[in-house]
Amino acid sequence: MQRDRRRPIGAFCVVGPDGPIAGTAQVIGDGSTVQLTGAGFTAGTSYEVYVRSALAPSASNLPASGPLMRFTTRSTQPLAKPPR
Repeated sequence: MQRDRRRPIGAFCVVGPDGPIAGTAQVIGDGSTVQLTGAGFTAGTSYEVYVRSALAPSASNLPASGPLMRFTTRSTQPLAKPPR
C-alpha cells in the first residue's frame, strides 16, 4: 500500500506539495509558539500547518481534521499580469 505523501505526520506537521517538510519543531517562549528549524521552503509555494492535541492538550481551537492554517511563501517572480 502506498503512503499518501500529503498526509501529516505527528502532533505538528507542515505539509507542502511534495509531502511533509523535514525540520525540527520546538515549543518556545511561553508555550504558545512553535519554531520550525531546518525546514527548506520553496518560494511561491503553498503549505498547510497541522497541529494535533498531542502538542497542546488544553487547546480548544484545534480542528479535528484538516490544517490549522495555510500559507504561501513569498516569491520574487513577477506576476504574469497586474492584479485586478
